[in-house]
Amino acid sequence: MTKIKSNRMKIFLISLMVAYGMATSAQITAITPTQTYQGDSLYTTITSSGVFLIGSSPQGNIKDILFKNATDSVFAISDSTNVVDVNTATTFWRIPDNIATGLYTLVVRVYNNLFSGPTTDQTLNNSFNITSRIWPGDADDNQVVDNNDLLPIGLGYGGTGNTRPDQSISWIAHSGIDWPQFFTSYTPAINYKYADCDGNGTINAADTLAIHQNFSLTHSKTNGSRPWRSGIPALIPVFDKGGVYNGDTLTVSFVLGDTSIPASHIYGVAFTYHYDPQIMDSTFTNITYGSSWLGSTADKINISKAFHSQGQIKIAQTRIDHTARSGSGPIGRASFKITTDNISGLAYGPYVQSGYITDVTLVDSTGHIIPVNEGADTTSLMYYPDGIGELSQKMVRIMPNPASTWCNISAADDITEVLIMDISGKEMWHNRNVNSRSLDIDISVFRDGLYFAQVKTRRGSRTEKLLKIK
Repeated sequence: MTKIKSNRMKIFLISLMVAYGMATSAQITAITPTQTYQGDSLYTTITSSGVFLIGSSPQGNIKDILFKNATDSVFAISDSTNVVDVNTATTFWRIPDNIATGLYTLVVRVYNNLFSGPTTDQTLNNSFNITSRIWPGDADDNQVVDNNDLLPIGLGYGGTGNTRPDQSISWIAHSGIDWPQFFTSYTPAINYKYADCDGNGTINAADTLAIHQNFSLTHSKTNGSRPWRSGIPALIPVFDKGGVYNGDTLTVSFVLGDTSIPASHIYGVAFTYHYDPQIMDSTFTNITYGSSWLGSTADKINISKAFHSQGQIKIAQTRIDHTARSGSGPIGRASFKITTDNISGLAYGPYVQSGYITDVTLVDSTGHIIPVNEGADTTSLMYYPDGIGELSQKMVRIMPNPASTWCNISAADDITEVLIMDISGKEMWHNRNVNSRSLDIDISVFRDGLYFAQVKTRRGSRTEKLLKIK
């Protein structure tokens, strides 16, 4: 009997050692999406190589998920986390409105084993980018375009700084990087980037065109979404692709509730979905409902109305049998065709667009309002102004990736040109005369973070992500 107990103890200790070894050798590999706006609520997927353990709680062995900036200060903590399997965890985030823009490091703090005791920090350096929304013409960043917006342009006239990835003046939220300069006479201080209304990196008279075009228009700094509240379900738009190209079909699923916070006693839902009309083909918008946990065609009815010029779809569905349902998951989908025809003035590189939900009303079978959060998601459009074709993924390869000091780019055909950009679209390295199927590139001087490598051949072009690490 003593020998059996001893053997059992050995097996138990070996199991602990194996579990601990797996935890210490595993690592976080990616977070999707990699970018959002200040004030956003969003749904992310974190992938790893065996970091996560599934327990009785949906949170498994995860103690905390957080972001840290360059000064190592925590600015956000995940509201709701669910471990899907050993390699995947999902989480909802509420990004503070007043957080500084820039790159942040993802930190996943996990228990080493048995969901208790010591923890290990799994990090993914420079993995997440926070940007602010710039509304062209709102130079004083007070949410309305009027005559007062001329004053910051005059105060900052001649100033130069970061260009925007998208340099149009259409009335949608544009992503922009902070400039070093601020108008400190305003309270709170206003960054110079807002006075650069056309996003070309220079404050001058041309920026007044955005004021004329968008005069009297208003916006919300959080796109109209209500503040995120812990402990209640969320309605989240989830894109099926993290990156798209001209001509692709992009599908967004409307996900109500998750396994950690399901939606309870739901009878009907109405909401507004917002999208970027500049990159969506107005002739192709397909909305489907089908069967879901909320019901089927036999016991629910639906309506939707698209307002493409405003980038909105008004959607509602309700059960018809006077019986509420509880659950989580998609309750409908919308599909769009991607187009670059309406984009002007955009340089080579990623165009980040956001889809978000506002004005959600949830009711139970008696008509009582149920509290709900409103979420967002992002995807990147890889845009090529010269309209050359897209190569398939298997025709371009980057090795190693992630890379620390150098990487090799190879293609199935002779490479004519390679351009490496940072996430803002800034050129970091460029070779216009490669004429080879393979090319070694020294990236040791690059800062750690995410880059985009655009590879051209005579057959077309493809852009791949390149992650630089220490």
